[in-house]
Amino acid sequence: MLQAVLDGKADLGFAYNLPPTPTIEVMPRMNAQLGTVVSTAHPIAHMNMVPLSECLTYPLIFADKSMPIRQIVAEAFDASGQDVNPAFETNSIEAMKSNATGSGGIAFLSRFDILEERREGKLTYIPIRDGAFGSNTLSLVRRQKRAHGLASSMFTEEMRRALGASID
Repeated sequence: MLQAVLDGKADLGFAYNLPPTPTIEVMPRMNAQLGTVVSTAHPIAHMNMVPLSECLTYPLIFADKSMPIRQIVAEAFDASGQDVNPAFETNSIEAMKSNATGSGGIAFLSRFDILEERREGKLTYIPIRDGAFGSNTLSLVRRQKRAHGLASSMFTEEMRRALGASID
C-alpha cells in the first residue's frame, strides 16, 4: 500500500507499523493492538482480558510468516516461554476471521480487523493480559507536498471519525 501511495497509484492508504518515510504524510495514527479474536459463542468471549496461556487451550489461528503480525504474536509466545503450534496458518485476514467464526479457535488480530464482524455480532475482540503483544500501529497516509482534492480530504475526515468511533 505504501508503494502505491508513493507511486501515485493511490491517493490514500492504510498501513500497519509504517517505517518513517519523509515523502509520506501520516494523518491519524491509531493504536491497533493485537488481541484475541473469537466467536461471540466462544467460551472466553465473556472475558475482559485473556492470559496468553489460556489461549493454548484452544486451536490457534495464526497469520503466516509473510505477514508482520505473525512476528508480533510469535515474539509474545516466545517471551512467555510457551511452545505453540498453530492449528491453522494463512496469509488472509478474511480466512483468519472466517476460521475464528466457525472453528472455536482463537485468531490474533486488531479491533480494526473485525469492525464489521463485531457490528454483526459474529466476532469479539479481547485484549491479552499484561500487554504481551508489541505495538501495532495503523496509519492513514498520503503523499506530502501535493494538492489534495476535496474527495480525499472528505474521505480522510470520514475515516478519522469512523475509526475513532469504533474503539470501545
